[in-house]
Amino acid sequence: MNYLWQINLRKCQARNYTNSEQTYSKENETRMKKLIILIVALSIIGCASSGVVQTGQNSYMLAKSEWGFTSGSVHAARLMQEASEFCNAKGKQINLISRSSNDVQFGKTPAAEINFQCIDK
Repeated sequence: MNYLWQINLRKCQARNYTNSEQTYSKENETRMKKLIILIVALSIIGCASSGVVQTGQNSYMLAKSEWGFTSGSVHAARLMQEASEFCNAKGKQINLISRSSNDVQFGKTPAAEINFQCIDK
């Protein structure tokens, strides 16, 4: 009888050990999923760019916002470079219509927006 009790005790201990391993494994899996979601969310939030958007006949807009400590002027310069490349691909040159930017401020991320046209060279 004592022998059977010892076997049952070992089986229970083995089940408990397995259950604790499964719980530990599930906790790690949950933590990893949360970490991956956080990394993906931060990478998406970190930078937003509109790409070239046509706003009228031969008029376009580009906008960019990026979390960090760069200035809005840096973003504007990058947007003008992107606009220039866009127009060059069409065999034209950029004509800047308007430009606006803001720097890092409390509650705001650095951002810039430009409106432009592609005109003949």
